[in-house]
Amino acid sequence: METRGAVAEIDPTTGAVTFHATTQAAHALRWYLAMTTNKENVRASVRSLASNRERVKKFYQGAKSVVAPNLDELKKSDSGAGAYQMKRDRSTPFRLGRLFANTLAADAFPRVVAQDIGGAFGSKGPVNREDIAVFVAAKKLNRSVKWIEDRSENLADGGHAREEQLTISVACSSDGEIQGFKVDLVMDQGAYPSVPINTGLFAGIMRVMMPGTYRLKAFQIDTTVVATNKGRYVAYRGPWANETWVRERMLDVVARELGMSPTDLRLKNVYTREQLPSAMITGPDMDKEMTAKVTLDKAIELADLPAFAAAKTAAEAEGRYLGVGFCTFHEAAPGPPNYSDAISPGVGFALAEPIDTVLEPDGTVTVKTQQMPHGQSHETTYAQLAADELGLPLEAITVRWGDTDDTPFGILGTGGSRGGPMGGGAVKFSSRELRQLILEEAADLLEASVGDLQITNGNIHVAGVPSITTSFADVAAAVATKKAGTDGQLTTNIRYMGEGDGGWAIATHVCFVEVDLTTGFVTIPRYIVVEDCGQMINPAIVEGQIRGGVAQGIGAVLYEKLAYDNEANFQASTYMDYLIPTAMEIPEIEIHHIETPSAAEANYRGVGEGGMIAAPAALTNAIEDALASKGVKIREQHLPPTRILELAGVIAEANRVDQQA
Repeated sequence: METRGAVAEIDPTTGAVTFHATTQAAHALRWYLAMTTNKENVRASVRSLASNRERVKKFYQGAKSVVAPNLDELKKSDSGAGAYQMKRDRSTPFRLGRLFANTLAADAFPRVVAQDIGGAFGSKGPVNREDIAVFVAAKKLNRSVKWIEDRSENLADGGHAREEQLTISVACSSDGEIQGFKVDLVMDQGAYPSVPINTGLFAGIMRVMMPGTYRLKAFQIDTTVVATNKGRYVAYRGPWANETWVRERMLDVVARELGMSPTDLRLKNVYTREQLPSAMITGPDMDKEMTAKVTLDKAIELADLPAFAAAKTAAEAEGRYLGVGFCTFHEAAPGPPNYSDAISPGVGFALAEPIDTVLEPDGTVTVKTQQMPHGQSHETTYAQLAADELGLPLEAITVRWGDTDDTPFGILGTGGSRGGPMGGGAVKFSSRELRQLILEEAADLLEASVGDLQITNGNIHVAGVPSITTSFADVAAAVATKKAGTDGQLTTNIRYMGEGDGGWAIATHVCFVEVDLTTGFVTIPRYIVVEDCGQMINPAIVEGQIRGGVAQGIGAVLYEKLAYDNEANFQASTYMDYLIPTAMEIPEIEIHHIETPSAAEANYRGVGEGGMIAAPAALTNAIEDALASKGVKIREQHLPPTRILELAGVIAEANRVDQQA
C-alpha cells in the first residue's frame, strides 16, 4: 500500500553510508549496492584484493565453510542456462568476473537499515534501480540523498504480476479419472527482469506446482517469457497462483463436460491419506500425513450443497443468480527438502534460515533475524516461541530485524511463506540451545546438576527447592565476568534447514456468490476456508493472514487491474482508476482449522500466500456456476461488472434492442 523510498545517509567525514530502504531483503540489497557501484577496473580490484590478505583469508574460509558441507548439493546444479548465456554473449564471463572482483575489493559495504516498510507482499523483494541511483548520488555528492516514489510511479512500475496466458488440455477417462495435463504458458516479464529473482524462476515454480494435490500420470508444460513495455514482474503474494487458477477452473470445466459435480471430480483425483507417502509427478515429496482430501471433505460438509442447490433453483425462478465455487490446493510453505531442487537443482543449501539469540545483561533475551517483517507479526510469534522455550514472560523477549550491522546474514529476507516454518523453527531450536547454555552456567552458580534445575518465570531453581534460586540476570553477570575482554554474552547462532516431513500448507476454499444481471455486480454472501497448516503458533495471526489473502484474491477478480490501452498507454495510474476492495466489499470469512500432527517437532507451515492463491479460482468458479443457465463460460480472471454483463449476453441484448428501436 505504501510506495517505495530510500534515504542514503552519508557521513561527510568518513564517507560511510547508512542506506534506509523499503526492502524485504536488507542483506541482499547491501550486497547489490556494493556489487554494482564499485567502479574500479578488474586489474585495480585484483590488486586491492591481493594487498588485503586478511580479506582474502576470510573469503577463503567463508567459501570453504559453505562449499565443503554442501558439495553433493552443489553437484546437482544445472549449469545449462549459464552456459547458454555465455555462448550467446561472450562478454558475460568478463562482466561477472568484474562484479565478483569489485565486490570482494570494495573498501566498505554500506549499512542497510529497513524497519517499517509499509507492506510489500513481494513487491519490495527485488533491488530497485532507484536504490542504486540514490546510493551513487550520495557517494558522488558526499551528502545525504532521499527518494520517495509517488503513487502514479508506484502503480506504473512498483511491480506487476499475474500477467500470464495459459492454454491447457486435459486427458481424462469417462469416469472422471484425470490422466494428464498439457500446458502452454506465456509470461509477460515487463520491460526488464527483476533482480535478483527473475521471471524464469516463477515459471519454474508454476511448472512444479501445476499438478497440485491431484494424481496425474502425465504432465507437459512449454513456457515462453516475453518482454513488453510494462512494469517488471514481481513475486506478488503467491507468484505461481495462476497455475492454481487454471487447474481449478479446468477441473470445473471437465466436471461439467462429464456430467459430474466439481466436488465429485476433485474427490476422485485428490491424493488420499492411504496413498501417502507419495510424490508429485513434478518431483517434490507430498506430506507424509497431511492430505487435501481432509480439507475438501470438511468443506463439502460445511457448504451443505443439497440445501444450496434448492436455494439456487428458487432464486433463478425469481431472476436471481446464485453460484458456488471450490478450490483445493496445497502451497509450498516452504515445501519439502526436495522442492527447491525440483525448481532449480542445487540451490537448497542456500535456503537455510539463520537466527541469533542473545542473553542480555539485564536477563532479557534478544532474537535477531534476517527476516524482514512487514505485517506478518514476526515480533509476536518469534517472541512466543522463544519465551516458551526459555521459560520467560513474553515481555522479556525482544525481536530485532532489518539492520545489516546487527542481524545474521541471509540473502532471502521475508518471502515464500518461510517466516513461520523456517524462522519459527530456527527460533525454537536456537532458544532451546540458549536455554541449555544458561542452565549449565546456573548449575555452577547453584552448585547443582543441570538435570535438577527448572525455570519458572525467568527464575532458575533446584526442582522442589524454590528457595535455591538464581536469575537470568545473575547468569548474564557471571558469564560477563568469565568472558572479560570479549563480548561477555551467551549467544547461539544456528542455520536451520527445516524438517523433512512435508513443508506444505493445504486448504479448500468455498465461495458463494449472487450475480445481479441488472448491474453486473457480484456479492459474496458466504466464504469458507478449511485449512491445515500444522501446528499454529498464534491462531489469531494465522486467521489474519488468511483473511488478508482472501481479500486480495477477491480484489484480483472483481476490482484490481493494471490496464493498458491499445496503444500501450498505462490507464491505471491513480486509485481513481485502479480499484481496490474495502471492508465494505469483503464478506465475513469462516475459517475452520485442521491441525494434522507430524513427526516434525517444529510442525509449522506458512499461510501468508494461500488466501491469495485460492480465492480467485473459488470466486471465478462460483460466478460461472451462477451463470451456467446462461451458457456462460469464463476463460479470464478479471471480471468487472461490464465484463459480467458481456459474458451473460446482457449488453449484447441491450444493444440489439437499441438498434431495433
